[in-house]
Amino acid sequence: LIGIFDILYLNGKKVFEYPINKRKELLKIFENNVDLFIVELGRKIDFSNPNASETLKKHFLEAKDQNCEGLILKNVD
Repeated sequence: LIGIFDILYLNGKKVFEYPINKRKELLKIFENNVDLFIVELGRKIDFSNPNASETLKKHFLEAKDQNCEGLILKNVD
């Protein structure tokens, strides 16, 4: 089982310069493959918020409780 969280190239075309939301849309071409799953990209953390570190810690502990290896953070801009 392979988890996909981002796409950098598609059919030889560079897509890594596209915004993450556009790349997330491109991942949908893999949705029907039973050996793959797309990792959720919905959680957002506002790092200008003083509580951002606590929010990040909460998400990390949730991932750890689900036996995940960790978190991957992406800049959506």
